[in-house]
Amino acid sequence: MGVTIKRAVRIKMIVTEDFKRRRCAELEQALAKLDETSKRVEFEIESVKRRSELGQSEAERLTERLRQVQRRNERARAALVRELELARSLEIGSEYDRGVVEGLVEVNVGDDFAKIASCEIVVKDDRIVEIREGQCPESDARS
Repeated sequence: MGVTIKRAVRIKMIVTEDFKRRRCAELEQALAKLDETSKRVEFEIESVKRRSELGQSEAERLTERLRQVQRRNERARAALVRELELARSLEIGSEYDRGVVEGLVEVNVGDDFAKIASCEIVVKDDRIVEIREGQCPESDARS
C-alpha cells in the first residue's frame, strides 16, 4: 500500500530565442506597470500635500505610507532590472530556472526516497523534454 506525498518540482527552461524574447518582454511589461504605479504614488503624495482639509499629522501619516509603497516599488524595480539583465545575457541552449512548484508522488515501502522526493521538469518551447527524478530543488525560486 502506497502513500501520496507532496514534493518540490523544479521547472527549468531551455533557453531559445523565442523564450528569451518572451521573458524579456514579460519583464519589460512588469517594469512599465511598476513605473506607472510609481507615477500614481508620486501624484498621490503631491495630492496629499495640497489637501488643506487634512490635518498635519494625518497628512504626514498618509505621506509616510505612500513613501513606504514607493520604497517597496523601488526595491521591486531594482530586482526586475537585475532579472531583465540576466534574461538578456542568457545563452541559447542553457537552462533557466523558472522556479519550484509542488507535485504529488506515490511512495511505497522499499522506494528510494532520495530519487522520488524531488524532481526537475525541463521545458523547451513550451514542451516538456525531460523529467529528471531525484534532483534536489532549492527553496529559493526565481520566476
